[in-house]
Amino acid sequence: ERSAYLMRAADAVEASAEGLARLLSREQGKPLNGPNARFEVGACAAWLRATASFALEPEVLVDDEGGRAELHYRPLGVVGAIGPWNWPMMITVWQLAPALRMGNTVVVKPSEYTPLSVLALAEVLNTVLPADVLRVVSGGRDVGEALAGHAGIDKVMFTGSTATGKAIIRSSAGTVKRLTLELGGNDAGIVLPDADPEAIAEDLFWGAFINTGQTCAALKRLYVHEDIYEDVVAALAGVA
Repeated sequence: ERSAYLMRAADAVEASAEGLARLLSREQGKPLNGPNARFEVGACAAWLRATASFALEPEVLVDDEGGRAELHYRPLGVVGAIGPWNWPMMITVWQLAPALRMGNTVVVKPSEYTPLSVLALAEVLNTVLPADVLRVVSGGRDVGEALAGHAGIDKVMFTGSTATGKAIIRSSAGTVKRLTLELGGNDAGIVLPDADPEAIAEDLFWGAFINTGQTCAALKRLYVHEDIYEDVVAALAGVA
């Protein structure tokens, strides 16, 4: 039944896709086309469907003469989801869809820089979801701290800076919450001498500059073997 709700939520997102993409573009700043606003809204629908397809059958860990042990997945209760501004809709779906699939309720706190995009997304989702399983509370850092420290929140998911992640750990310590934190990255690319510069240039470029480079997993550094260094530079400049 929960999977069916998520499938209907994906349909609702697709039905409102253009309006959501235009609001996202105006608020966050990414262009409509390319791997940007329309792409992000499409990814929301795709991730809702992917999450709905997860199997949650009990897993048999041991079944022999010594005994039988099964692993069952059960909801925690209320999940707090604190999202970023760079992919506000898509990462919110990454947070809320698995939580709802498991039977939890979710309180979303969007970035104070992109609250409208997330409020609009939730408005669309709530046209098909049961009442009050998904709520959005917008505001600044004080709202995030309140969620992280609230005794009624059983788990916090956060995507954002390492400094804010540390603050969430501190705020949640008193209630020993479960935490999932996706913090800043420092990702490297390596080009070996047998690579074809022209063949790899476009993927390297978007690895660094997707969403105008404002992505936690974006390529931050590129190491290129000296034998093909100049050719890779020229190929990347051509893509740019």
